Amino acid sequence: LLYAFDVTDPNDPRVMWKRGCPNPTGSAGCEPGYGELGQTWSLPQAVKVRDIPGPVIFMGAGYDPAANDALPATAAGMGRGIMAIDPASGAITPILVHKWSESFKGVNDLHFATNGDLYFTDQGQTGLHDPTGRVYRLRDPGLPSQRLQLLIGTVPSPNGLVLNNAEN
Repeated sequence: LLYAFDVTDPNDPRVMWKRGCPNPTGSAGCEPGYGELGQTWSLPQAVKVRDIPGPVIFMGAGYDPAANDALPATAAGMGRGIMAIDPASGAITPILVHKWSESFKGVNDLHFATNGDLYFTDQGQTGLHDPTGRVYRLRDPGLPSQRLQLLIGTVPSPNGLVLNNAEN
């Protein structure tokens, strides 16, 4: 579950909203839109997006335990892509749920550059046995003009991203 707090008065914080799914292994009983989030360990990133008033919270969707823990693994029905959350209401909108008609493996490690580009990993269950993890850049995230670029496509289990001070 995700919680939003109003900490305008640090001595009297208040819960603004609580959203998510009560069932950690499925989407039954989920708040609208949160069933797609899946189990996520992606840190929420609050950023200002050009042409959108106020901040937006971005999160990578997690994984679908029913699909990803199965032997053999099956196609995930949740936990794909990148979600945008309105911090005032908790409303969630998927902004990227597939790449070129293929589902993501498991998006993580969202990192925003100062120009607004979003870098992220798509790790899923990749590793030395399956070196198909990927690193992407999403230009203009959340806008109609957004563009996805594959930077690296054969990484065994990409985990963590940093940019240098020059962001190159």
